[in-house]
Amino acid sequence: MIPELPISMLASARLGALHSVIFAGFTAQAVASRVNDSRSKIVITSDGACRKGKIIELKPIADEALKQTAGIEKIVVVRRSNNPITMTDGRDIWYHKSPRVLV
Repeated sequence: MIPELPISMLASARLGALHSVIFAGFTAQAVASRVNDSRSKIVITSDGACRKGKIIELKPIADEALKQTAGIEKIVVVRRSNNPITMTDGRDIWYHKSPRVLV
C-alpha cells in the first residue's frame, strides 16, 4: 500500500472514471485478464513494492501483462523502490513528473 493508491482511486472516482484495483501479487496473465475485461486505457503501477522483506518488481509484471492486451495508452509509474526499470517512450510516464491531467 502506497499513498498514491487511494489518491489515484479517489481521483478516478471524482472524474467519473471506472477503476479496478489489481493486487500486487497477481501474475502477468491475471493482470492481462483484468485489463482486457475492463477495456482499460491507463494502468497505474509502481517500480516495485516491499512484501515480507523482498522487493516485488511490479513494472516488469505490468510490461509482460500488456503484451497480452490491447488498448492501453499510458502506464503511470510511481517511484517507490527505486528499482531500475525499462520505460517505453510515448507510453510510460513517471507519476512524479506527469502532468496532472492524463486524459
